[in-house]
Amino acid sequence: MSEDEYRFEKPRHDSKKEKNKQTQPCFIHKLSVEVVTHIFARLDPVSLATVSKVCAYWRHIVNDDSCWRDAFVSYFGRMPLKRLCLESWKTEYILRTHLIRKWTKGRGTIMSFNPKIGLLESMYVDSEDTSMVVASLDHGVAAKCSPITGKIDRRLLYSTNENVRLQISCVIVDKDRILWGFGQGFITLSTRTKTIASRLKVFSDFHQGAVTVLSLPAYLQEVVLSGGEDGQVKIWDVVTNSCAWNLRPVSSFARRPTCIEATPDQYIIVGYDDGSIVIWKIDMHQITLLNRNSHQDDFLEKRSLLEESLEKNKIVITGQRNSVKFISYDTETRMLIVACEGQKDVKKYSAETGECVAVFGYGHTMGTTISCMKWDKSPIPLITSLESAMNPRPPTTRKKGGIISLSSSSKSAPISRQTTPTNAKTTRVLVTGDDMGMVCLWNGDAICEDNCEVKPIRILTGHLVGISSIFIDACKVVTGSDDGWIRVWDTLTGVNIHTLGNKIPKSANVDRQDVNVTRVTNIWCNDYRGVATIGYQIKTWDFSPAKQLLNRATLRQKGKVSSGIFRDKFKYNIGCEVKESIKKLQKEKIERQQEEKHINKLSLGGLTDQEMLDYAMMLSAQDSPEKQQQHQGYAFDDNGGNDSDEELMKAVIASLDLVEQENTDVFYDDVHINSSVSSDTSSLLSQKDAWPTVSEGIRRPQTEEEELQYILELSKTEQ
Repeated sequence: MSEDEYRFEKPRHDSKKEKNKQTQPCFIHKLSVEVVTHIFARLDPVSLATVSKVCAYWRHIVNDDSCWRDAFVSYFGRMPLKRLCLESWKTEYILRTHLIRKWTKGRGTIMSFNPKIGLLESMYVDSEDTSMVVASLDHGVAAKCSPITGKIDRRLLYSTNENVRLQISCVIVDKDRILWGFGQGFITLSTRTKTIASRLKVFSDFHQGAVTVLSLPAYLQEVVLSGGEDGQVKIWDVVTNSCAWNLRPVSSFARRPTCIEATPDQYIIVGYDDGSIVIWKIDMHQITLLNRNSHQDDFLEKRSLLEESLEKNKIVITGQRNSVKFISYDTETRMLIVACEGQKDVKKYSAETGECVAVFGYGHTMGTTISCMKWDKSPIPLITSLESAMNPRPPTTRKKGGIISLSSSSKSAPISRQTTPTNAKTTRVLVTGDDMGMVCLWNGDAICEDNCEVKPIRILTGHLVGISSIFIDACKVVTGSDDGWIRVWDTLTGVNIHTLGNKIPKSANVDRQDVNVTRVTNIWCNDYRGVATIGYQIKTWDFSPAKQLLNRATLRQKGKVSSGIFRDKFKYNIGCEVKESIKKLQKEKIERQQEEKHINKLSLGGLTDQEMLDYAMMLSAQDSPEKQQQHQGYAFDDNGGNDSDEELMKAVIASLDLVEQENTDVFYDDVHINSSVSSDTSSLLSQKDAWPTVSEGIRRPQTEEEELQYILELSKTEQ
């Protein structure tokens, strides 16, 4: 075989080796499913979703919900304290990372506006109607506004029928009600409906002191509660506008109630300033019926039996040294958490027995007192699909008649079936803040054993002053402080994912040393949006995908340029209007100048009476020296007249003619007025013989000054 033949000869392959090589699996397929799942769990959500498109085997592994659960634990470091939804771990993982990314890197809209009703004390936000109501203590006024646009309704809600701004002692706002408490001891209730703007009810009874606390039970619209400085808690019947029942303190040291909470399971929990807590087992519907049937014969008997039952079933909790500041009750476990003034620990009691079951301590080591507390008792949201959860605002659809309606989230995407049990483990997180700016997260469901205190799950530091308001949900914790700063925290990692500052303009006329002006009093949030009241201001923010600054929807749409005919026509119309307005202004200017000339001519160039007299004397003196000497001698004729008067009058008339001639030379365009003035002058010359004399009963001037003044008055009259 030659060299060239050997060079171009095709190599021979073994068919058996090729067959074995094709059937042999790759290296990744030799690994077990557990190892592959462990590897995939280290990927982020985008990469994990991309991996499922490689092959059928990898897709089978990724579609298993346990893979997404391991990925969630690997990414966040722990299981969630509370699930966002129960559809699947894939939805939980993607939705949580999506929300955190929007709050961390969101560039949405942030807006502040002032409703101008004073310091804002209470707030209620209606997420379905996209509206909110804020109330003030300074003026006793509430305003309805839109958190999206900042538009304020002109119709304010007043605490009195006279629509007068009056300072009140406390206020609380609900969805359809506003309860006002006054320093004089009485209360009023404002109710709002879609058909009626506002209706005010004034209750007949009152407290023997200022109203300190109020309560609006959400489960019973016919009842409201109030507590005053007289130590009593009154249950009010809204239908009859009267007091249905009085609850008095059990301790002689209790001067006033500090907090009230009415629960759906017929409990009324009252905390007093001496540290005592009273739990009443009351059926308020039964009390209102008894109050409305007060005219019956057995009313007193029924009332006494009910009073004995209440005294028998009430539970009194003592042992607190300071005033009760916060009370939070859970209907599922029937536990209440209490925080007192001047104490750094929080205690948990059983509402059925009054026994202390837990003490939350070892958290607020730097602070001196608990300044704010919030217990997350809201249920897990309804099961929704991932698509509907990430699109909070579906596109609008236009119906017949021009009505625009929003399609519900259930119609935008179908609800998938539930793949995890409904009784998923959930931790009710308790959040507390102290006066030094430290925030602690606790397991609200924890119970102490062997007298041990519960330690916090996580401690959040970042605020420089005391915490004044807290909001918590399954994804985040939002805290506001006395300096107006708002911080958003991730509940799982404890990372500050967003910060909203409070920048007061230098030109603002506010007292920067007043804490009430910068304090965050209320906070409300949902998945993407939030509302907070800071002093006199309302701050809103929106990080939803539809509100991003770089969203394509906000950019100018591409399309054909509009026709130039309409543009040219529009410019022509604008030019015509401009020319017409210029001509009108010029015409008004000419008319104004002519009017000024006429006024100047009648006043001899703007001379006063004395200047006109001096000018006439000067002209008469310039005519002839003999007339001047004759005028100085005051030579009277035999008929009682004065020759010098006639000569002086001629001099005045001549001066008027001279001024008339000068005005004619300067203002040559006013021919009509000059002719009329000259005709008046000729008429004066023809009527000089008809002037009155001394013989006709007119007093003759005695001095030269009186004589000249007399001639001047005559000349003015003739003109």
